[in-house]
Amino acid sequence: MKLFVIGCGQCGNRIADEFVYSAQDIRRKRHLKEKILTGALAINTARIDLYGVKNISKEFRILLTDERGKGSGAGKLNEKGAQLAHDKFGLITDVINEKIKGFYGKTDAVLVIGATSGGTGSGSVPVIVKQMKKNYGRDMPIYALLVLPFEYEEKNEERAVYNTAICLKATYEEADAVFLVDNEAYIQKNASLSGNLEAINYEIVFPFIDLLYAGEQRKTKHINKVVDASDIIVSLNGWTIMGSGQSKIPFWDRLKKKDFTEESDVISYAIAAVEEALAELSLYSKYSSLEEMGKEAGRILFLLRASEKDTYANILSDIEKRLKKFAPEAEIRGGYYPVSGGGSVSVTIVLSQLPRLKRIEKFYAGSDAYLVKEREKEIEMQNKISKLEEKGKNVPSLFDLIEEE
Repeated sequence: MKLFVIGCGQCGNRIADEFVYSAQDIRRKRHLKEKILTGALAINTARIDLYGVKNISKEFRILLTDERGKGSGAGKLNEKGAQLAHDKFGLITDVINEKIKGFYGKTDAVLVIGATSGGTGSGSVPVIVKQMKKNYGRDMPIYALLVLPFEYEEKNEERAVYNTAICLKATYEEADAVFLVDNEAYIQKNASLSGNLEAINYEIVFPFIDLLYAGEQRKTKHINKVVDASDIIVSLNGWTIMGSGQSKIPFWDRLKKKDFTEESDVISYAIAAVEEALAELSLYSKYSSLEEMGKEAGRILFLLRASEKDTYANILSDIEKRLKKFAPEAEIRGGYYPVSGGGSVSVTIVLSQLPRLKRIEKFYAGSDAYLVKEREKEIEMQNKISKLEEKGKNVPSLFDLIEEE
């Protein structure tokens, strides 16, 4: 599957940058001919943030500024980020139409990326998704990847919760699917990632890279079921989360001959990877239980990455049975991504068409509380200003003391 990525704001820029780097790195390491990215843009309202982009070339970095052209950012005000994205969207279409040669005819989908808590990302992502759908939505789906705030941001920055709620609602109304990424979940999974944004970005991007390259696989000799672009597109709708797991295969098991015993061993490693992927999904269940999400999920997509020699038919069947038990009402699709080497098996699971998530409901409730509090603060401030003005009403105005010529 060929993807076009647009990173919005500092967080979105860095993840889009990681997409470019990882796609090139995996292509080189696996000796692949096909490319999975038709292009990538980094969009920001702060000039200094674009300097941190390393792998997206300068001609594809777009600065959105007002008439003053300072490029000083949106200052946590997502309405400012949204307005700039709306007013300057022509800059994006100009670059796509004039400089991205592989966009038309080759791109299967667009992914717009940003954080929900800041000003530029949370404001521009919904607007850009809407405009991309208006301009290109007939030819391809437009997806969004939204990065939820860290727990400390939720507790200490009230505006972050408000921005997140607005961004989630507006993006969901326009995007064909919304991937939710929870920074806190990666830290819960691996405490060593705390403060290491580059490592977290890699963890976010890598499952996507596997899915995209699986659809571009051209070696068909050992493949009986693949995941291609149509499988991915059909499987994505509405709120979506991803989980991945990996099982190392001991060296002595890799030396066994191809018989029933070895197949059973490989299946057990694959199922262990499935359980790890589900455990990662459970990190999103801080407010919704994993069991509840499974029962409500409308669609599931899974990908098994394993050595070509380990691609047994029973492995896929057993994974499907496990996922059917987890999500009895879901429409399940899946397949192989055979790679050289047999040191491990990995499984990526995409849970989509989720009707509700309590994590999102919490942000919506927090937004309501924020607005009530802001109104109260505004009334209190106006009262204080009025009282001060009342006390100073007998003070002469300096301007009345100036003699006009």
